Amino acid sequence: MLNKMRHIFFIFIIFLSSLWSQEKDPLPLYESILEMQVASYRLSRDKLYEIYFPDFELIQPDMGQAITISEQTIGNILESIEGTGMEEQFGAVEDIWNNMRLGMLNPLSEKEFVKFYYDCKTMDQLLSVMADTLEERLVKTHPDIRDIRLKYEIRKAVYLTNIGYITAHYPLSQSLKGILRESVGKAKAYLNEIRRRKAGTAGASVPMLAQVLNDWNFYYFNLHNVLFSPEKTLFSMANTLNLHIYLMFNPAKTTAYR
Repeated sequence: MLNKMRHIFFIFIIFLSSLWSQEKDPLPLYESILEMQVASYRLSRDKLYEIYFPDFELIQPDMGQAITISEQTIGNILESIEGTGMEEQFGAVEDIWNNMRLGMLNPLSEKEFVKFYYDCKTMDQLLSVMADTLEERLVKTHPDIRDIRLKYEIRKAVYLTNIGYITAHYPLSQSLKGILRESVGKAKAYLNEIRRRKAGTAGASVPMLAQVLNDWNFYYFNLHNVLFSPEKTLFSMANTLNLHIYLMFNPAKTTAYR
């Protein structure tokens, strides 16, 4: 009888082990959540430019790309989130995204943009809570988790800096005028952290770090440029920084890009 119970117990342990081995790695879900944050602020930037620069030829193609990335990312999240216990949390994110979809159909008024931006900010906060939860699970299996998050946090700060410049220089809403200072401070802090983390390392990411720092210096210079209106330059440079930061953390793709 005792041997039979031991045999059953042994089979049960094997069964549990097989379930644990089949558990999905939460890293793809984690990165999809962070990518959604970046894409939503990029989209918010595009909708803001649509108000003040409706004839700027880069807006519509960029907005289309931002929407495509957002939709694909939501699809990735929906495929990965089942069984994580965060399904209800993401349901709230989907509700906000569906509201934002309505704002993508036509150009927004200044008042409508303020609501659109705060929807984006609320969604960002909900996604951050989900990312924090996953990060606690990932920290043991992915010791480079902070590097992974930095890749997204700094890209988000770049787009927020672009939004911050426009909202600080056009009479849109007093409540949005603090975005620029906060975002520039965060971007600088993230760049300093990346510089520290990559100090003394080697590899393809090092030249890309130099490129990103040069990009940032030009971007930052134009934030204070009084010789000409830099709005379109900032738009292009935000996209360039977004790409180069991505390549810095994914150096294997640098050759294909070039």
